[in-house]
Amino acid sequence: MKITGWTAPDDGRPWYPVAQFQRVNVAVEALGAALITVKLAQHPSHNRLMWWDLLASGDWAPLVPWRHPGLGPSLDGRYPVCWRPLAGIDWPHPLPSPVAGPLAAPVVIEPPEPPPHPETDGWPYPDVRLGCRVPPVSIEECEARVLRGLRKMNIMARVGHAARSIAADWPAEWYYLMRRIEDVERSDGHIGDVRVAWTPTRRDNTDWDYALDWWRHLDPEVRELVALRAANPVFSWRGCAERLRLGNKETCRAAYARAIDVMYRIALTVPAENVSSKQPAGAVA
Repeated sequence: MKITGWTAPDDGRPWYPVAQFQRVNVAVEALGAALITVKLAQHPSHNRLMWWDLLASGDWAPLVPWRHPGLGPSLDGRYPVCWRPLAGIDWPHPLPSPVAGPLAAPVVIEPPEPPPHPETDGWPYPDVRLGCRVPPVSIEECEARVLRGLRKMNIMARVGHAARSIAADWPAEWYYLMRRIEDVERSDGHIGDVRVAWTPTRRDNTDWDYALDWWRHLDPEVRELVALRAANPVFSWRGCAERLRLGNKETCRAAYARAIDVMYRIALTVPAENVSSKQPAGAVA
């Protein structure tokens, strides 16, 4: 492995590829966007393996989610490139072959996010024909009906209309979630200042509770991610990742794609107990 770019301070100690670092809760020196002290440890709230950064205060703060070496290099410029034991530490474990060449942080150019779909009566997929109170014929139709159902429910809560009788069987947390989104939209820097004019159609008014029955089987944090993408204006992927602490927008996109796939399988009458939006035990991003 050879890395080129600006040269890090060299005190004669070798650096090693970060893909071959496998020690948990062991502090090491790492080179990414800067020279920092890091460790690998599980996040206490969601148990995902993450890189943690040692702050000047002596506290550890989450840096980026750990990435399996088989997935290739991370696009996040904060992600460590290589590591070495802390100065003065007698490293008791075998060491891999050192990195060759000048050590540098990779230059990462993130592709721009595509503009959102025009939010017309055909939002979010103008060319997708939407059914009503029947299973979807495509995953795009499933996604569109859930997003439109959430937006329809959001409008109901926002204007203070009394809930329809069928909503009495739904968790109250859904309505609290939508009210929270209303508050967040007014302060989040990733959200536009102007709402897009959107009015539910007769089909939405009839189908919203049917479509959201697929959504309610998701785990709470995944439901919130889907709800953010139904907000008006829509939260950006970066905004969703920061709001839900999902690491970066690529992780956020992947979690959203898994959620849509889960809902589509539920919509096609797969028993809910056989479908889970959670990652397999022990999985990490």
